[in-house]
Amino acid sequence: MEKDNKRLYFFQVVLLISLLVALYISNTITRVSLAVFMVIYAIVSNVFIKRKRFKSMHHKQVILLMTAMACIYIAVFYLMGFYFGYYKAPFKFSIGTIGKYILPITAILVSAEYIRNIFIMQKSTIIIKSKKLNISEILLFLSMIVVDILVYRTLYGRFTNYDQYLTLLGLIIFSSVSCNLLYNYVSRRYGQSSIISYRLITTLYYFIFPLIPNVYMFFRAFLRMIIPYLIFLFLERTYANTRTIISYREKRRNIITTSTLFIVLLLFIMLISCKFRYGMLVIGSGSMSGSIDKGDAVVYEDNHGQSINEDDVVVFKDEKGVLTVHRVKKVTNVNGEYRYITKGDANDKEDDNFTTNKDIKGVVKFRIQYIGYPSIWVRDIIKESLTNKG
Repeated sequence: MEKDNKRLYFFQVVLLISLLVALYISNTITRVSLAVFMVIYAIVSNVFIKRKRFKSMHHKQVILLMTAMACIYIAVFYLMGFYFGYYKAPFKFSIGTIGKYILPITAILVSAEYIRNIFIMQKSTIIIKSKKLNISEILLFLSMIVVDILVYRTLYGRFTNYDQYLTLLGLIIFSSVSCNLLYNYVSRRYGQSSIISYRLITTLYYFIFPLIPNVYMFFRAFLRMIIPYLIFLFLERTYANTRTIISYREKRRNIITTSTLFIVLLLFIMLISCKFRYGMLVIGSGSMSGSIDKGDAVVYEDNHGQSINEDDVVVFKDEKGVLTVHRVKKVTNVNGEYRYITKGDANDKEDDNFTTNKDIKGVVKFRIQYIGYPSIWVRDIIKESLTNKG
């Protein structure tokens, strides 16, 4: 038994280190190389690690459910495109795309799920009885998140600036945690086939469809987080062998708490997406200090073409395309075009260029103090890291 434990830990440590190395040198390593490594690793693990063979009586039903939920996920995602718009897919479906992207990514995902099931079933036989911290599950969880990052870097390219790091954190890592919690649960109870079906559908569409919905990244992350949770609830309610008796009052409280959490999260995403009537922006400079300080967040309303007056605090894009929050000091009308002279309250002089209605995103309604400091700290750390790399 101790020998089996040591062998399991050895294989998992090797996997995690290898994936981290692949992530570090991902600019030079190819998808095909990673796919070959994952396939070989899955075969070797299957030979040297003993696992309990288990097949649920609901195996086929769960495969159908996961496939249906994957299709619903894609359908909802594309329906959102009617509001957000679409853009041309960066990958054109062709024989070349199949060989360069689809087949390697398929091999990576299928191998990853076989590896997950090997470790999950080994864990079920020799580790679950231990009351100590489950190192095996932590190693597996981290490894699978790194696999997600490696796969999604194929879709979104290198992360070389602050906005791209936000994509990494929001769309990949946070949603990957939710997905992998579901994958571990399903793999242990129903096997890996249903997860493979779900993952292939929700990943490979990117290389097949000619148009991709231009949905804000945090909405995409929200979808990737909420759908695994809904699948988990359905599986627990429908197929779980053990049922916990919960009072009506407790059940109603759980529903209210979960619903409230999702609504608050959705509203927050709607605000920070700045795609609706109201938006939220973190202040990253001290140009408005005294009225709006660095680290505060402002909530602004889209002006919908309405008139803007002197002394209004507006959110606008400057000549570099950066969102700026300054106060309107003067309004002029030149040949029917309104021009606004703006100035930061803490600045000594007015801004160099005037702003027009097409540049203005909205009028600030109120501020929330200090809430933006975590974002500022993360941004500064990332910028310093990128500067040091340069």
